[in-house]
Amino acid sequence: MFVKVYQYHILKNKVEEFMHLQEKAAEVYNKFLDFHTMYLNSKEDETKWFEITRYKGEAEYKRSLAIINEQAEIQELLTAFDSLLVSEKREISEEDFIVGKEIRTSGFSDTKQPIPEELLERITEKLGIPLPYHCRGIRITDKLIKVAVESLNDAPAKWLSQNCRNDVRSRTPEGLDLEIKKRMEFDLRTANIISDVLAEAGIVRISDTVNPQTGRKVKATQLLAEWTW
Repeated sequence: MFVKVYQYHILKNKVEEFMHLQEKAAEVYNKFLDFHTMYLNSKEDETKWFEITRYKGEAEYKRSLAIINEQAEIQELLTAFDSLLVSEKREISEEDFIVGKEIRTSGFSDTKQPIPEELLERITEKLGIPLPYHCRGIRITDKLIKVAVESLNDAPAKWLSQNCRNDVRSRTPEGLDLEIKKRMEFDLRTANIISDVLAEAGIVRISDTVNPQTGRKVKATQLLAEWTW
């Protein structure tokens, strides 16, 4: 695993704008690259921030970054980010790492909290049809909806490639289909169908993204902001 660590100083009255820019940048990165980012704010210096991002590998990161840097939106976001830096501390430090080992207790999880019950109820009501029901060969249940939405909410940019495959989990590429298979503990292809169901109800948005391994366009599903938590 490849890790990038940045350190910089953000104006104290610009933190909300800073977070918004990072979310916008994550949406662009997620079209080309899988990653997990954590932002740490110093308790001793409120302006000091650490940005720690994990990638699957350095080669994939560098290959995808070349494409990402060509995106006009990223250049605009970098310019906006520069305006948020503390004027007398404009230096940005950057360092590369590889993960030697990870140790965590069985009770530790870095995923977000399960979907609140009231939000899940709002989503099922928005579908406008009693559950469960069958759609294109699969059974749409409240559990399937819960798992799909939680998988998207746990993603860094609330966005996952669908990467559907009629195959077992071990041969399914990383993406929404694999997340659903793992959480539901089955090997049924569902991501494309549940995405269409949720898109029709206005819960998610479906668009094209690029598979960084193959360079081919694939479908991706993004949880709309109204339905995140």
